[in-house]
Amino acid sequence: MTKEANMVRLKPGGQYLQIGSGGTFNVHSSATWSRSGTTISATATEINYLDDDNLTAADFNKLADVTASSAELNALTGAGVSAAEMSKWGDVSATTAELNALTGSGITLAKLSNVMDLTATSSEINALYQSGVSEAIFDRMVDTFATVTSAEVSALSGAGISAAEFSTWGDVTATSAEINALTGNEIAAAEFAKVHDVFASVTSAEVIALHTAGADATNLSQMVDTFASVTSAELIAFGGAGISAAEADILGDLTATSAELNSLTGSGITLAKLSNVMDLTATSSELNILSGVTATAAEINILDGMVAGVTFSTPVPPTTAAGNLINFGLQLVDGNGADIATAQFIRAYLSTEAAGGTLVTTAPNALAIGTDGLLLPYEATTSRLFGLVSETNGDIDINVGVHEARTVYFTVALPSGAIASTAGVWS
Repeated sequence: MTKEANMVRLKPGGQYLQIGSGGTFNVHSSATWSRSGTTISATATEINYLDDDNLTAADFNKLADVTASSAELNALTGAGVSAAEMSKWGDVSATTAELNALTGSGITLAKLSNVMDLTATSSEINALYQSGVSEAIFDRMVDTFATVTSAEVSALSGAGISAAEFSTWGDVTATSAEINALTGNEIAAAEFAKVHDVFASVTSAEVIALHTAGADATNLSQMVDTFASVTSAELIAFGGAGISAAEADILGDLTATSAELNSLTGSGITLAKLSNVMDLTATSSELNILSGVTATAAEINILDGMVAGVTFSTPVPPTTAAGNLINFGLQLVDGNGADIATAQFIRAYLSTEAAGGTLVTTAPNALAIGTDGLLLPYEATTSRLFGLVSETNGDIDINVGVHEARTVYFTVALPSGAIASTAGVWS
C-alpha cells in the first residue's frame, strides 16, 4: 500500500484495506467511487434496497428478462392482481385482439369458468356467430351462463341444432317452465312452424282461454294431431272467432269427426240453436223419428193441450137392481199426464165389453150430469151414445141409472181415436 496525494493505493498481490471494529468507511459527498473504471452513482439509500433477505439470484434474473416499460409495470399497481392470478396469465395464448373482445361484455370470472368447461366444437360455436344473433341475445346468453351449468350448455353440443334454429331461439321469451311443459308432447318442427304463424295473429288472451279451459293431456294430444293436418290459416281463423274458455272446453269433449262437423256448414245453425241442441236428452233414434215431418210449428202446436187420456174415479155399483144411479167421474189429461186446463169435448158410450167393441142393447133408465160437465145426447130415446163437455179443469161426472142386472163399461173415444174404459160395473 502506498500513499499518494489525496489517494491510498493498494498494490496487487493480496493487499487489502481493513477497517477496524467500530470504524467507518466514508466516501466524502464531493468524492466518487468506482469499480474497474465504472463510477458507482447509486446512493446509499438505493443500495440499501438490496439488503432484503427475500430477494434471490433467481428473482434478479426474472427482472433481467422484463422488457415492459415502467408505465406498463405501473399499470399493474393497484389492480389487485395476485401472484396466483399472474401465474394464470402465463398460460394465456389469446391475442390482444381476442382479449379485447371481452372488454365490456360483462362476463364474470364464474361465467368464464363455465366457458372453460364447454365441450362444443368450434363449428358449433361458429354456428352461433353465423346465425345473426344480436348483441341483446348474446347478453341473454351471458346471463344464462350465470345460472346454467356447463353440462347443460354442453348438452346442446351435437344436438344437430342449426344456425337458423339458434336464431329462432333468440326471439323466444317463454320461461323454462313454459318450455318444459312441451316436453313429451311429440310436437314436430312443422307443427311448431304452424304455431309460429298462429302467434302472428292470435292474441295471448285467446291462447290463455285455451289454457284455462281445463284441457288435459288427451286434449293437448288431439291438438298435436290437429297441427299435423290443419293449416295455420285455419287455426288463425279459429283465433278470431271470439271463442271463450267455456266454449273451448266444450270443443275439448267433441268426438265428432271433421266430416260430421263439416255437415253443419251452410245449415244456418246459430250459436243459440246449437245451445238448444246441447240441452237435448233425446237419443238419435228418437230424433230420427222427425225425419220426413212436413208439419209446421203451428200445425204441431194444435196438439198442445189436446186430450190424450182420461182418468176414471172408481164407480160404485148399485145395491139393488132398480132405482139406483152409478156415478162415473172423469178427469181429462194431456200427453204429459197433467190435468187439462181448458174445456174439452169427448164422445162416450156404454159398452158390453172392455174393448168397447159393442153397444149395450138396452138404454139406461137414467142418464144425467152430476155436478161437472155438459151432456150432449146423440140418441133421443136410447141414450147409449152421447157427447160430453168438461169443465175448464177437465172434470166431468155423470150419473147412469140402473135398468137391469148386467155388466157394462163406461167407454170414452179420445180425439186420437184411442179407447178408454172403466172396469166392468153391474147396472
